[in-house]
Amino acid sequence: MDINRRRLIVVSALTGAVPTATLATPAVAAPLSAFGVDATQLGVRAGGGADQSNMLQAAIDKTAGARVPLMLGPGEYRVGGLKLPRGTQLIGVRGATRLVFTGGAALISARGADYVTLAGLVLEGGGRAMEVNGLLYFAECGDLRIMDCEVINSGRSGIRLEAVQGAISGTTVAKTADVTIYSEFGFEGAVIANNTIDGAALGIVACNFNEGGRLAVVEGNLIRNLKPKRPAGTDPGDGAGIGIGIGIGIEADASVTGNVIENAPYAGIVVGWGAYMRDVSVVGNAVRCAPLGIAVSVTSGAGTAVITGNLISGASRGAIVGMDHAKVVAGDLSQEPARYANLQVSGNRMR
Repeated sequence: MDINRRRLIVVSALTGAVPTATLATPAVAAPLSAFGVDATQLGVRAGGGADQSNMLQAAIDKTAGARVPLMLGPGEYRVGGLKLPRGTQLIGVRGATRLVFTGGAALISARGADYVTLAGLVLEGGGRAMEVNGLLYFAECGDLRIMDCEVINSGRSGIRLEAVQGAISGTTVAKTADVTIYSEFGFEGAVIANNTIDGAALGIVACNFNEGGRLAVVEGNLIRNLKPKRPAGTDPGDGAGIGIGIGIGIEADASVTGNVIENAPYAGIVVGWGAYMRDVSVVGNAVRCAPLGIAVSVTSGAGTAVITGNLISGASRGAIVGMDHAKVVAGDLSQEPARYANLQVSGNRMR
């Protein structure tokens, strides 16, 4: 039996209906059931103003258990507190399927759930308070995929990952009160690529090497219009300013390549925190209008970093500077590239 026939049997068993088209059959405007289970067949319908959290949760549980995608058509779905089990594939129509947060711990969360996929969804926080610091919150998940989504108006962070391996790509995160994409606490293998970030206290942060956070690729992201403040009650010990208004923060075993950062109130890219820095490559990025272009740890015990081929414009306090935690301790290292043995600083252009 071929794969399309097997999938059709699973879809039919879940919905009680036989899909009218298959991926192997060319069709004009194929129904959603051509690509997975149409959520309407499980009682989930856009519009109407009612909270559909329970209905959508039941549909997610049913389709995830069968390892088939759940397809959400265009329109608004008012939901909150959704918990994704292993194998969830929640797929919408890009720019048209909108999940609006009604309250709860987070709009969407998962813990210990591997092979979760979110694609083609608009995820709207409405600025609401939430119990965890992330409109989307994932912990201890493997092979996570978030693709071609929009995450907007979060009252805290946009996407928060704790000890998660996976990829976020092609996604827009905008109007976020705290961090747009936060990967921390024991993660190994985070790929954050080709995303657009507009408006937040911090852009992309992959950190907590002190707790095992390492192995990241941050590539091809557009980050702009960051803010010099975080929400009330967030990180109260952060009065020195480090961690606020940063485009990218990175610590260990990581590549930061081909990103464009504009209007970061503190620094474009921060590499390391004290001794917590190891094997970081910062190559071919463009940083515009940030007081500190690239800030790299030169604290005793900090590991190796390569900073080369970057373009830095309008860095009023220094293009490439050495840091001891939150304190600038070395001026423009592009003028003293050999000052620190653990750093290679070369081929950067400042203006």
